[in-house]
Amino acid sequence: MARIVYPKGWSTRPFEELVWPTRKLRVGAIGGGPGSFISNDHFPALFVGSNYCHFVAGAVSRQRKRCDIWGKTFGIPRERVYYDWRIMLIQEAEREDRPDLIII
Repeated sequence: MARIVYPKGWSTRPFEELVWPTRKLRVGAIGGGPGSFISNDHFPALFVGSNYCHFVAGAVSRQRKRCDIWGKTFGIPRERVYYDWRIMLIQEAEREDRPDLIII
């Protein structure tokens, strides 16, 4: 029977353990506000009912009303809905529960 030989330093853990996180990934968004193609089609497909990731912050538009609608749609706390992506990056970087990744 063949034996898998891993190069020095490589993990020998099963592939599934390396790929699937042990907790939901925290995701932030820049752009993709209400009415955009990504917000209407892609975001719901990725996040609604997902066991793998969820939105925690976003700066999806310069218009406050659009950002507020987006935040309510995805259940993001008001203090984590931003109107400027630069401010979001600075403030979220200081949090312990900051996003693991940002979708642009």
